[in-house]
Amino acid sequence: MRGIFILFFFIASLCQAQEPNLKAYLDSVELGKKINKKYDRILASKIMEESISDESIDLETRKKAFRLWAELTHFAKGHADITGKGPRFLQIFQNDPEYLSLEAGLDYYVYMAEASVSKIQNLEKLEAITRKLEEYPEDKGVYSLALDRLGRTYFDFNNYPLAMENLRKAAGNFTELDYKLILSNNLTVQGVVQDALENFSQSAKAYEASTQILEQLENEPYGTISANAYNLGLLYLDRLGDPERALPFFQKALENDRLDGGETNSYLGDDYKMMSLAALKMGDLSLAESKARRAVSHFEAINLQSSIQMATAKLQLALVLHYRKKPELAVEIVNEALLIIEQVSARQKSDLRRQQAQSYNQLGLHLIETEEWKAAEIAYMKALNLADELERDIFKVESLRGLIRLQLLNQNPEKALEYWRTLDRILLEKFQEAKILLSEQRLNYLKINFSSAGLSEEELIYALDILIKELASSTTTQELILDALQLKTTVLLQAERSGFESFKQIKSTLSQIRKIQNDKIGLINSIAINTSVRPLIEESLFLIHHELEKENQQIHVSEWNDLAFQLMEIQKRVIFETGRNRDYAYTENSKKHQSYLSAKQSLVEVQIKIAAIQQGSSQSKEKLSSLYASEDSLTAFVRSEAELFENENLTKTPVNSGVVRRQLDSGEMLAAYFVGAKHIFLWTGKESGDSFFLLDNSPDKIAQIEHWINGIRDRKKWNSLPKFQSAEWIPSINPKITSLTVVPDGALCQIPLEIFRNSAEDLLLQSTAISYLPSFASFRENQTKSNQSTWKGFAPAYSNFELPGNQQEVSLVKDLTGGMAFLDKAASKENFLEQAPTAGLIHLAVHGELDPNSPNFSRLWFGDREEDALTALEITEVNLDAHLAVLSACNSGVGDLEFGNGLLSLAQAFRTAGATSTLMSLWEVPDRETRDLMEGFYVYLQKGWTKDQALRQAKLDYLENVKDPALLAPFFWAGFVVLGDVDPLNHGSPTWIWLGLILLAIGVFFIWKKSGP
Repeated sequence: MRGIFILFFFIASLCQAQEPNLKAYLDSVELGKKINKKYDRILASKIMEESISDESIDLETRKKAFRLWAELTHFAKGHADITGKGPRFLQIFQNDPEYLSLEAGLDYYVYMAEASVSKIQNLEKLEAITRKLEEYPEDKGVYSLALDRLGRTYFDFNNYPLAMENLRKAAGNFTELDYKLILSNNLTVQGVVQDALENFSQSAKAYEASTQILEQLENEPYGTISANAYNLGLLYLDRLGDPERALPFFQKALENDRLDGGETNSYLGDDYKMMSLAALKMGDLSLAESKARRAVSHFEAINLQSSIQMATAKLQLALVLHYRKKPELAVEIVNEALLIIEQVSARQKSDLRRQQAQSYNQLGLHLIETEEWKAAEIAYMKALNLADELERDIFKVESLRGLIRLQLLNQNPEKALEYWRTLDRILLEKFQEAKILLSEQRLNYLKINFSSAGLSEEELIYALDILIKELASSTTTQELILDALQLKTTVLLQAERSGFESFKQIKSTLSQIRKIQNDKIGLINSIAINTSVRPLIEESLFLIHHELEKENQQIHVSEWNDLAFQLMEIQKRVIFETGRNRDYAYTENSKKHQSYLSAKQSLVEVQIKIAAIQQGSSQSKEKLSSLYASEDSLTAFVRSEAELFENENLTKTPVNSGVVRRQLDSGEMLAAYFVGAKHIFLWTGKESGDSFFLLDNSPDKIAQIEHWINGIRDRKKWNSLPKFQSAEWIPSINPKITSLTVVPDGALCQIPLEIFRNSAEDLLLQSTAISYLPSFASFRENQTKSNQSTWKGFAPAYSNFELPGNQQEVSLVKDLTGGMAFLDKAASKENFLEQAPTAGLIHLAVHGELDPNSPNFSRLWFGDREEDALTALEITEVNLDAHLAVLSACNSGVGDLEFGNGLLSLAQAFRTAGATSTLMSLWEVPDRETRDLMEGFYVYLQKGWTKDQALRQAKLDYLENVKDPALLAPFFWAGFVVLGDVDPLNHGSPTWIWLGLILLAIGVFFIWKKSGP
């Protein structure tokens, strides 16, 4: 009896305890919806579930528990419990007057569970459920949720007016119920719909109202905060054309999404994508590509390869690649995105016309760059038709912009004007705050009128001056201002204006390009800037040539020549133009600035490593997480410090032609080339003065270069290759020129000028020693080097590469120099990194591999494994003190010709690391002939010859001694060239010489003192 009594007492006390416990959780749920008060939702759901069947609890409380159980389970994504337990629990109330109301509420949650699993939205069913719920005021909460969901579904089906109507009804109910958390979420969605309706000010108000509510809540709902930040960023970016204001919102969205769901939150990929787009519109391609690739990687990591999110991430990556001037790859990726969109649409039976319109607009953009103009027009028209169906003017804007550009390219100004007028109406009605779009519209109007002669030259120039001035005050219109400057340059070419106006225009162009260069950080940006300014530079150089041909000169010839020199120089500037030592020389008292420069360099290194892994060059995908963290922290630091340092005058004043020429002696000559799309220009400087040339038949000459490069490796056909005449390529050269320093450009970077012939058909090599520079900014720098002259050579053994004579080569040079040779396993990457900083001369007889897409990921192989490869970027991080680095390797000198960066290569990486000069190869070098050339080169270096003369004589000796006529082909001997300083090596020890002289002077003094006057 006692035991039964105790058990009865325990059960009774539990029931009595559960009643207040249940009430507390019912109140907690209500407070959660109102002020976001935290409570144990899992326990709350369990208590609700237990309470539904507990007959000791009053019926009204149990009905309330049922409603809240369904709601909690729904939000916890307990789809199986909703569809399984829900109908069972409902039967408990089958005789209750509120049964039909409870059933309607459950119907909504069951619908949501089924839709979540099937990914199919049944609009008619949802409409019926919502109408049914409207009949039961006691279920106002679930009715409001149904209205909210119905509004979102109408939005997904592109019915924006009905979407707005239902969302507003739901918001009214949420306000009445004081459900702040749900209301804020509803307002965020209203902002999205207003944006779709192109009511941009109303959209911003909705997001702001949602944010104000969130600020009143007890606990931060990270997901909703993120959604608001994301959509505000989108509003500023796409609709109001202010990417700088948008980027912080996307960063805030990223941070909150990470707090909301960790690294598996799918929204992180969307945040990365939009950060990429904002960075792209700011002209920061380094950040844009990094974030786009992170978006794609994120969706791959969480198995969303075939989702709409992945499709849009791919579209963003393609857009970045478009600005990286890789249109073929961009077209391929857009087509992948379109395929994903079609598959998702078929699988989910959803309306994805918005995404299709965006994709076709982007496809048109890339197809223009591949010159598939008809296909581009078809893509734009598809997008335009979809935009009409959807009544989305934002897509029409993109389509019409592309169609205007196409008609201008096709020289059809009448049709371009027709599209322009349609676009103008849309912009004036709905996009009056989008300043960049309006500026582009003005520029297109001027282009159309220039093409059709609709405005006079005076009117065009006046309008362009106003537009350029406005654009120059903005940091987000890089592409537009370059386009406007180019149009004005073209107008001046056709106008009979004064030379002063042309001179002023080119000075303005130089100033603007320098500003753009200084505004950007990162290697990719530098490459992209060089690419984007090349058409403008080509047009400007042609304008200079045009002015020089005039009979009455208003500007002195030397001033025009100097402008040409500066234009050629400015497009050579890349992040590794100058060595580390020189960068720090200007800031030796600024540790902060050194940290900033180091961070910039490290950021580039991290981004190259990330790109390598993402592009499949490495298997270390687990390293991505830590690399991403490094990238984020470095980017934040660089951006926080950029304004302080980038605006200071911490770099050298741009070099001019006079400064360079004054360093020349008689018999010395300088030459700089610019290889454009239609013209090749040449600047030459001598002690006596400088000259500027437009080379005749430039398109034919460009074709000659390409033919020669393609044919040089075919040793049997070398006699049929073009024989370049010195007089055609260097008009001002003469037999008295014994030393020539060349800054090549484009494809000319792969042709050694030694093979050019004079009027007597003799090689230029026979009269002139030739060396190369990436830029005249580094001509005859005064770099302090130690007196060390230790030679260190490295020759690994390979299984995967054929380089059989490399060890004999290094052993031979070791005997000549008395240095240190590292052979086979001793020639490891680790040994090189340890030994190189203390070498005065470095010799690498290793396999080299060029990466044409990322030249700073080009590699020298110290073995067969991936970890044995040393990248150009890693080389720049080594502190070298070498007079010379000899790269006796395949492809060590070829740069990224696609981007016009000249000798941006493994060789330039050694210069950046601190080596004053490098000897490098322009193509795959034959093993035995390389050994002979290296031996001769070192013999003459030992005699104290300059590096260019030593190499020249080694080549002449080879040509004189070779027995087989087939081995006279340039392929065997012309590939090696000298980059950088050509001064002879310092074999003595000046310190001891000066010390000896001082001691001698002291001795003489004492002897004189002792002997008396």
